[in-house]
Amino acid sequence: MTVDPSSKLTSIDIFLHLRQRLLLARQQNNVEVLMEIQTVCDFLSDLADLKSMQNVGAILEEIESSARDSIMGVPWKSTIPSEEEIRLALQNENTD
Repeated sequence: MTVDPSSKLTSIDIFLHLRQRLLLARQQNNVEVLMEIQTVCDFLSDLADLKSMQNVGAILEEIESSARDSIMGVPWKSTIPSEEEIRLALQNENTD
């Protein structure tokens, strides 16, 4: 993932960064970061529910499940959304 430092911060940037943190935390088996990711996803899921953003909620659920499953020692059990899935979900929400 490459980020243009001169561009504005977007929801896509935030979600892609969250995904990258998840991948790195899983690779390093960093339970503390995985727990932080769960907390962030829970907070953002509440907002997505309030705004009826189902596509965003689904992406957050996948990321949160992956963090939880990694903490529990079964990282293979869940799916991490691809960068393309994240972009598509957020672009669809922004055009609705």
